[in-house]
Amino acid sequence: MKSKGTGWIHDITERRKAEERLKASEEKFRSLFEGGPDPSFVLNSDGEFVDVNEKLVQISGYDKEELLGKKFPDAEFFTEESKQKTAENFDKRMHGEDIAPYEITVKTKGGEYIFAELNVKPLIKEGKSVGEIGTARDITDRKRYEAKIQASLTEKEVMMREIHHRVKNNFQIISSMLNMQAMKATDESVVESLLESRSRIHTMAIIHSQLYQSENLELVEMDTTIRGLVNFLVAIYAKEGKEIASSVTATGVTLHISQAIPCGLIITELVSNALKHAFKGMAKGSIDISMRSLDDDKLKLSVKDNGVGIPEEFDIYNPNTLGLHLVKALTEDQLKGKIGLKRGNGAAIYIEFSKINYE
Repeated sequence: MKSKGTGWIHDITERRKAEERLKASEEKFRSLFEGGPDPSFVLNSDGEFVDVNEKLVQISGYDKEELLGKKFPDAEFFTEESKQKTAENFDKRMHGEDIAPYEITVKTKGGEYIFAELNVKPLIKEGKSVGEIGTARDITDRKRYEAKIQASLTEKEVMMREIHHRVKNNFQIISSMLNMQAMKATDESVVESLLESRSRIHTMAIIHSQLYQSENLELVEMDTTIRGLVNFLVAIYAKEGKEIASSVTATGVTLHISQAIPCGLIITELVSNALKHAFKGMAKGSIDISMRSLDDDKLKLSVKDNGVGIPEEFDIYNPNTLGLHLVKALTEDQLKGKIGLKRGNGAAIYIEFSKINYE
């Protein structure tokens, strides 16, 4: 039994300290919330504004009283598209889904449009979501800069397409002029030289034509290009009464224009050379052109025929014709590759070079 006048003394030091820590934490949060560089807001579990900072008021043009108690997805400063996106993401967050920052468009009370990156995270208390806190970073300057860059890139793309188109047309004009000269010439060697020059010009025209029509203005899809070259060359050089079949294997191989043009010229020289010389005395024959990837980003281009073969005294490294000298020069100087020759059941000339990565 307690004696009269006896009382209890409770030590509330820890409670006071906890209260002081809580107060300090709240003051720190308030300082960060109000003084932060971005518009910030707090929502309750119903998605209503319960607090907004001064930055949001300044940028939106709406007073706190106009915002507090209003549903976040229905905020007047959201455009219709942004309202729909915000409502969808709010619903997803309420179902526990984590939503990455996303872009919205805001219309201020004064009618100005602003681009913002919205980042909203849940407020958790005792393991349960009691609301959300979010920021809306102003990215208007960045979006305008991106739009300016995109406009510049679009202008550059249009210009590049026009350049490729004009180059192609100029090549076609030169090709037609060479063809007219060949038709008037009487000397066979002159005619042959003019047709060879025409083939080289046409090769470059085909590549520029493909680039003009392509989505990528620097990369050439080689399978289509080679097929176009071979069909053109067979139509020019195949002799009447000869049946020359051709096959092309280069699926999936793309080259930058700086490598595609040398390869196209090499193929033009090798295929036209085979069509002129490989099938003498033969009623039919075949030419196989392939371009495939090797290890270490290397490519192998080969032109093979089943014709009469190449004389033993022929030296691929010291060619005695302009066409093959051009092939050697393009291989070594332009592609930085190596050239080789295989005899037997016709002949195969191959080129190995490293593909340049222009990504």
